[in-house]
Amino acid sequence: MALNFLTAATANAAMDAIVAASTNMKISLHVATPVAGSVLTGTGEEVGTGYSKQTGQFTAAVNGAKTGPNSAVSYAATGWTASAPLGWFVVWESTGTTPLCGGALSATLQPPPNCTVVILAAGLSLSVAG
Repeated sequence: MALNFLTAATANAAMDAIVAASTNMKISLHVATPVAGSVLTGTGEEVGTGYSKQTGQFTAAVNGAKTGPNSAVSYAATGWTASAPLGWFVVWESTGTTPLCGGALSATLQPPPNCTVVILAAGLSLSVAG
């Protein structure tokens, strides 16, 4: 029997359990899918000179969805991976060692050298399917 529907309360609880509201999380950018098979591994992360995961927070879930970061997050790098555009993101727990969720960016981006990439406030949307 397949699960076809989630109540808003159940979907909110599920999303808030994955990414807690108003808690510092690390957010990474990826040049290749961060999924191996059906498992989120966090692989394919950008490795350009000066790049690092950045800290952001997300809202509480409403109708099974949440947005974030609550304020803009900037990635400054002096060298971005030239062979592949940024196309994915991953949200990690606060130390950046365990991936929690992620997905495709709405568009891919090939930043030039010495460029700062910014995810605007509420620029990412996380949701559960139900």
